[in-house]
Amino acid sequence: MWNKKHLSITLSTYGLLTLAAAVSISLPNSLPSIHASPTPYPSNQIRIYGVLRDFYKGNAQFKTTPSGGNGHYAGNLGVKQGLEVLLETAARLRHKPIRFLICGDGAQRETLAARAREMQLPNFNLLPLQAGRDYRTLLVDADLSFITQQAGAGNSFFPSKLLGLLAESKPVVTVAAPECELALSLADGNFGVNVPPGRPEELAALLDSLMNDPERLWIYGANGRRYVEQFEKQRVMQGFVGELKSCLISAARRNDQVHESAQDDSALER
Repeated sequence: MWNKKHLSITLSTYGLLTLAAAVSISLPNSLPSIHASPTPYPSNQIRIYGVLRDFYKGNAQFKTTPSGGNGHYAGNLGVKQGLEVLLETAARLRHKPIRFLICGDGAQRETLAARAREMQLPNFNLLPLQAGRDYRTLLVDADLSFITQQAGAGNSFFPSKLLGLLAESKPVVTVAAPECELALSLADGNFGVNVPPGRPEELAALLDSLMNDPERLWIYGANGRRYVEQFEKQRVMQGFVGELKSCLISAARRNDQVHESAQDDSALER
């Protein structure tokens, strides 16, 4: 039965319950299963983002060339994303079979488009924001995805798209400060590689290496899938309920101790 001593658990507890539920619904109740063995890649190419073979069929207005791999970013095109590094990296890989695709909208879209035209990149496309089935198609067929951050931006936000990518067993290449939460999470889960902002040469070398290492891509994807399972809805809610029970028990014990101490003081006064 509830009594007055339980009132020491404030209404903020229920706020935490709401927050836990909100975080956990970002992942489905049943996450996709992890492949038992590495994904079979063609021996002569790695599809970093193989969805393009289907996507371009329905979007003939976008220029395409034969490509052995495709790197993809989808989301907000703002200053804090620091997406210019992908253009600079694409320029260094213009003679490699790697294509870069950015899908999205935002304050920097026109700037990026103008810069891409100026650089005359044959391996780069800028597409509109994809939603619903189109975005799902991009995500499901992905082999690698970029998450980029401007230098200094990692201290103020954490990209929500990460969990969805990991739930689909996608390896991730991040561009972020090594000390920010995104880079630390990546290192903790070992689901990809981080490159600090402003290093397009290093990013280009990494992508060139990944093109020839499909097993490494698969391991990153499998690691990410395992890492994100901790945020599955049922697991989050079970963990929260356990913490809530622990708080209630601790609060009840503290109140009992206070009550016993008060009784002792009263007895001494008598």
